[in-house]
Amino acid sequence: MSINRDQTKKKLLQMSKDFRNGKFTRVSKSALDELEARHEANMRSMVHQQPSKGKTIMGS
Repeated sequence: MSINRDQTKKKLLQMSKDFRNGKFTRVSKSALDELEARHEANMRSMVHQQPSKGKTIMGS
């Protein structure tokens, strides 16, 4: 597991309050699963984009 599901839920619900007037009050397991899969894919992509030299993973 690469995301903190409790903190992710809290953040999503806070964003619901900030951007959608609190319309959403729950976060489904499938939403968290999708976010985790996207996060894993983004991390994998970042690692593959790194130059062959060096020891530090750098952002773009």
